[in-house]
Amino acid sequence: MDDCLYRTYFKKVYQFQSNPDYVLPKKAFLSPKWQIPELQRKKKELNRVKGLLSKYKIKVWSKHTANRDPAGFVIKNLQETVQPELLTQAWCKFFEMLGHFPIVPEAALKERHLNSLHLCEAPGAFVCSLNHYLVSKNDDVQVRSI
Repeated sequence: MDDCLYRTYFKKVYQFQSNPDYVLPKKAFLSPKWQIPELQRKKKELNRVKGLLSKYKIKVWSKHTANRDPAGFVIKNLQETVQPELLTQAWCKFFEMLGHFPIVPEAALKERHLNSLHLCEAPGAFVCSLNHYLVSKNDDVQVRSI
């Protein structure tokens, strides 16, 4: 994969500026439902086309969609080379974030101790990814995930 294409797919990083003056509207979820007619027409057309998919065999369709994903090889390659526990796209995404951003405090790596809290963590790919990341950085880090 050439470097430009690699950056296009795998090096996307966005930074958002917070605005301390912004306040959510009080009636944000109470306002009447609105629709954009052009999007409603596109939605109907999309649903019509999706209805045609049932004539295809699931294996054929799955093979087709797997070949459309430019990053589809990543999970297979990781499974074969790294053999991580509970490998999913979520595992890969969290591992990528851990590598790019200072999510794990340096003190935790130095002290070899980290307590982490995971809300709504099912099936557990983020916890497994965090454990794998910490072990790859320092194999005797004590992790307690809640």
